[in-house]
Amino acid sequence: DFIDTLVSKGTDFQISIITTDSWVDVVSLITPWSADPVAEFAAGVIVGTGGSAFEKGQEYAMQALDLGSLSKSRYGREDAALSVVVVSDEDDQSPLTEIEYNDFFLTIKDPDLFFFHSITGTDTSCTSSEVGLRYITQSVMTGGNVLDICGSWGNNLTTLANSNYIISEVYPLTKIAVPGTVEVFLDGIPLVVGWHYDTGSNSVILEDKGLVVGDEMFQVMYDYLDDCPY
Repeated sequence: DFIDTLVSKGTDFQISIITTDSWVDVVSLITPWSADPVAEFAAGVIVGTGGSAFEKGQEYAMQALDLGSLSKSRYGREDAALSVVVVSDEDDQSPLTEIEYNDFFLTIKDPDLFFFHSITGTDTSCTSSEVGLRYITQSVMTGGNVLDICGSWGNNLTTLANSNYIISEVYPLTKIAVPGTVEVFLDGIPLVVGWHYDTGSNSVILEDKGLVVGDEMFQVMYDYLDDCPY
């Protein structure tokens, strides 16, 4: 469905597949003119589970997109949007900070043309996956989408085929919120349904993205305990 959506939209796409422990391509570049792009993509994403336990999605995404390397410069089409999609059931263990990776990504693409999408654990209710907070943070910073790896994310994967899809599901808070004080507003009007606060990831989870249909301002307000020297 993901590839068919791209093809039906007439998208001039180029897709490469790597893993979280190497920047090396798993398959040859997939394009609309590949012999069978659906079959090539389906085969390419089955990478197994024998890789390093120290997953570094942001680090190897950066290395794969390092346009300073002639061997990797094929990703540098100036007029094309660029999306990174990470699928991981663990949080990122890349050596740099999210700010540093974001700074790199925005040196190769205008902010309006770069999206970091995350398919990862989004809350602590799923015991088979860690919360991918670092991936989620990068998605929020770049206007990317977040899908819950513990849910039926395969059915929603086609949303990533639209590079302008910028309504996030997860909003990490910058301070630790005092439970019971979190409020959400849409254009200044309290939003009382369609979201919840997850204490484990300290994030607001938007359960129904259909509530945000236009250019409304999405605001989160809460009390927090500031650092105290005493």
